[in-house]
Amino acid sequence: MLRDLAGYKNRSATVVDCRTSFINLYNSRICRFLYLYPRKKNNKQENKDMNFLELAKQRCTTRGFTEQQIETEKLQQILSAGRLAPTACNRQPQRIIVVRQPENIVKVQKAYKTFGSQCVFIVCRDTRNELIRPFDNKCSGDLDIGIVCDHLMLSARELGIGSVMVGLFDPEIIRKEFNIPQYIEPTALIILGYPENGFLDPERHSTERKKLEETVMYETYNEYSALDKRR
Repeated sequence: MLRDLAGYKNRSATVVDCRTSFINLYNSRICRFLYLYPRKKNNKQENKDMNFLELAKQRCTTRGFTEQQIETEKLQQILSAGRLAPTACNRQPQRIIVVRQPENIVKVQKAYKTFGSQCVFIVCRDTRNELIRPFDNKCSGDLDIGIVCDHLMLSARELGIGSVMVGLFDPEIIRKEFNIPQYIEPTALIILGYPENGFLDPERHSTERKKLEETVMYETYNEYSALDKRR
């Protein structure tokens, strides 16, 4: 009986050794296969990856729109991009009124011209729960709305839709015409649509924007001097 038990243990050890050898051989061959035949990249997916710098270059102010309506699906995609925008402490103070009906576009025009647009976002901020910086009482609301508006406009441009952001409008007219309560502040208008005369040249920034060294400095503040311009 003891000999039988010893034989059983030897056979069990042999089975375990065989299994281990098989697993090691299997893993080594799989690794060799993956090395020789790596998985092909999904070119279709890669094409979907947007180069942000190129998108930023292509966004431009559009003043002049066709009568073509923005499709509901695209409108929802633009609004969803605005929803994803970061805000201070995630307070999300944005309140956006989407204006599409002709009679309501006329109401907007009392505060500012709409350049023939068939769609206007009235971007407001809820002042009841904004983050206030305790050191100087600076409110985060306008910063938050600016980020939201940037998301909206970039998303629109990706879809071939033009936009212009307007801050120089009469907020009291907007408040009155759209029944906006006092604690909600009309902050910006985003006027959208398909551009009547296409988009501006994305390379215009090489002359229209200041050089990077004029606006960016490292480690401490310093002025961009005339001497720097000659270098």
